[in-house]
Amino acid sequence: MQNTIGIDLGGASVSVAVFQSGRAHIITDSQGREEIPYTQLVCDHSARAPDKKLDHGMDSMREMTVVLARVKDMAETYLGNAVKDAVITVPASYGDTQRLTTKQAGHRAGLNVHRLLNAPTAAAIAHWYDFPKPAGYLMLVLDVGARRADATIFDISGGFFEIKSSQGDWNLGGHSYDAKLRQYFTYYLRNQVKDHDLEALLQRSEDIKKSLTVCETSTDPCGLMITRDQYEDICQSIFARTMLLIQKVIGDAAVHKSSIEDVVLVGGICKTPMLRKIISDFFGFLEDKLFEPHLAVVRGAALQAASFTSCSLLRGFLVSDVVPNPIYIELGNDHSVQVLPRNTKLSRAKSIVTFVQSPSRFPQCWRLIEGGTESNQVLGKFDLSCFDGLNPRRPITLEARVSVDLDGILNAVIYLGEPKHNICSTLQRVPLPGWSQPDAGDTAILHSQNVLPESSLHSYMRYLLELCRRLSFQDRTLLAAAIARVNNIISTPGLDDAEPRLMEYLIRTTDSLVNNQTVPEAQMLD
Repeated sequence: MQNTIGIDLGGASVSVAVFQSGRAHIITDSQGREEIPYTQLVCDHSARAPDKKLDHGMDSMREMTVVLARVKDMAETYLGNAVKDAVITVPASYGDTQRLTTKQAGHRAGLNVHRLLNAPTAAAIAHWYDFPKPAGYLMLVLDVGARRADATIFDISGGFFEIKSSQGDWNLGGHSYDAKLRQYFTYYLRNQVKDHDLEALLQRSEDIKKSLTVCETSTDPCGLMITRDQYEDICQSIFARTMLLIQKVIGDAAVHKSSIEDVVLVGGICKTPMLRKIISDFFGFLEDKLFEPHLAVVRGAALQAASFTSCSLLRGFLVSDVVPNPIYIELGNDHSVQVLPRNTKLSRAKSIVTFVQSPSRFPQCWRLIEGGTESNQVLGKFDLSCFDGLNPRRPITLEARVSVDLDGILNAVIYLGEPKHNICSTLQRVPLPGWSQPDAGDTAILHSQNVLPESSLHSYMRYLLELCRRLSFQDRTLLAAAIARVNNIISTPGLDDAEPRLMEYLIRTTDSLVNNQTVPEAQMLD
């Protein structure tokens, strides 16, 4: 596994590094950039300007595959030989579907993904390598990306990194600061600047934010000046929520803030003077005690990658990470059982046992759900029709086993416990965003600038068409009719914004069929 590379998939850009001669070397692109915008790797010239960052990162597995394939090519050019192995970083708050999508994209790009490493963990590894301490100590890493913020507390002893707790918030990234600035410009400056100048101002909000990180004032080409004090006042609520995130992760770890020795900040937003001051005041540190290691995440990924090789210098360290979101099994009738709590150690398995009076008295499927009550995601379903042939008068016991590997990816199976039979139902996953079966066109995808991501709606419709084959004639007819209605609507010009409504209709239709309820009326599509 020589030349195993580390890749940091950020919110708007990607970096790659390799460990050589005792340190991590950052591999730059042809323009000398260490952080390469996604639009330089995946760009549809008809819809996106080449120099404009993607507002929402990569849209699908297809785009992610292209990015990883291009990064692999860069590394091979730099090293002068083939690269097959990689460690890829992901946000700590990434769920099962996002992690599985990332790993599948790596495989399709020709990479053997040895580990999906949480970005704060990678930053902690890089900082530990820069400033090693022999005794055990606590470290907090605040990683603020373009779209989210993650706070993680580590207990580090030698080369062992144990995650005590982790918290994430998808509304605290750099885009949230941009949105605050845009809101301010729209409502408070609409009478001071012309319409076309206001539109240009909104588009330049990110540049204004960056300039105010290092300058006291920022003057826009249209003549508008905004001060750092104004910017910090505009974003005061985001600063407060960031500190609340830090307080939550400290509470989950059951430690006192005074016991945290090192605070590591990752991301451009963490250079904001007001945020740094608030954090230093909270911990009682001088600001020069807040560490901002350069490109810590990708360097940490390269160090972790090197640990899988014969490099004796790094062979000794070990990472013990945690599950970012709670995992539930929905048993039907809106009754759910938590299987894995949040912050459960990775590479753990847990079982729940359910006693059923009769096979005819439980639903035909259970669902595996990730997340809390406010925001959750269905990961897949268990088809329980395999137990239909059992004696309806005899009680049975079902055992659901859920495990999570070191990449944070779940596996789940339901076994028949009593009476003893070799019968089980494995998890049928919801299709991954943008997933399509590999075909001859994949080679063209990796070398084309015009990549159009497949929508989640089309992917879900394909999944339902395959599902139809396993349904009864009546259910198959109802579901096929629903799919046909949606297909007719999406083929109508000018209805590009209807996808969320159509997806909801199909999900409600399938759930109704599963639970033997009335299929929703087609009028909801009007």
